[in-house]
Amino acid sequence: MGAESIDTPWSQYLASHIIHLRPIWNQLPVNDAAALGAILYKSGFPRDAVQLQERLVTFLSQQFETIHPNVTKAKAVLALAYHDLGRFDDAKTLQEQVLQLRKDTLGEQHQNTIAAAINLALTYSSLGHLKDCMLLQEEVLRMKKELLGEDNLSIVDASHNLATTYKDLGRFTEAETHQSAVLQWKTKPFGSQHSQTLEASSNLVATFYMIRRYRDAETIQLEVLRIRREIWGERHPKTLNALRDLVITYWALGRLDETVTLGFELLHLYRDVLGDEHLDATHVSIVLAAAYFNLGRYEEARKLQEEAMNLRKNILGGRHADTLTASKNLVMTYHAMGRYEDAKLLQEETLKTRREVFGEHHLESLIAANDLAYIYHTL
Repeated sequence: MGAESIDTPWSQYLASHIIHLRPIWNQLPVNDAAALGAILYKSGFPRDAVQLQERLVTFLSQQFETIHPNVTKAKAVLALAYHDLGRFDDAKTLQEQVLQLRKDTLGEQHQNTIAAAINLALTYSSLGHLKDCMLLQEEVLRMKKELLGEDNLSIVDASHNLATTYKDLGRFTEAETHQSAVLQWKTKPFGSQHSQTLEASSNLVATFYMIRRYRDAETIQLEVLRIRREIWGERHPKTLNALRDLVITYWALGRLDETVTLGFELLHLYRDVLGDEHLDATHVSIVLAAAYFNLGRYEEARKLQEEAMNLRKNILGGRHADTLTASKNLVMTYHAMGRYEDAKLLQEETLKTRREVFGEHHLESLIAANDLAYIYHTL
């Protein structure tokens, strides 16, 4: 168990045959049951596989002492299956046992102990136990460094996982420290153009955004854009997405003229490459419209915002968060243009939808009601 699922006519036939044998599963020799469980798991039948693996764990626990490696391994495999099925509490219980057993029998720095800690940290994360996850990931990183040294590439995954948890906990400075290290580690063996290096760059940029280090984000984004243009060309979706990220950074930096120039160019590229009704184009439209609005170019902002709102409404529906955001932006533009009646009608519709989606006393609904009251006051 734990391998990727396989989907071939032969594997599906074999899995189906095994499932038909369910009435005699309890009569199978335990090794056969374990083998058949592995086949079911790899063929995409994890629920059925769990039944066989549970039987294996029960049998081995009766035959051997708790610390026997076969018992520990069987529990570890069953815990992974539980995790894949979303049974995180069951997975946690077993994985905590497995980690303690491996520490006691193999020691902290054994690779199987480290693997057990990694699996348990993932389960903690899935359960939302982020502090427990962080503490365990810090332990994993420490053990790997002691075992393998500071510059070993296997440390990269541990640093990446810990950085993600720091970010989820709002500890962005610590996340940035680890993500910067990950980027350096991946650049050395893979080069700046490798997909893993570009992914590490994107992760670091996202963290820079959270701590408002927009100029540092811009530096990385310009390099990523240059690489993507070289590899995929100007019109590839990956290049367009790099341009989009740069437009958003210019907006965040208050560089409105550059936002307008690059945003206008990008919007036409999106429409030419992906079509007029692709949702990615609306993200650019929203940022470009915001720049127009701040420059006092309300008519140009209005046209883009109406297009974005209507497109999102048609594709996502009127109750989607992105549609409601587009409506809010358009209301502000109508109001700035003195089109108070249009602002009122759209805000009334927005308030009605927010109350239906969030409830009357939700913060989003209260803000929408306050905005509508302000519009009534200006009429």
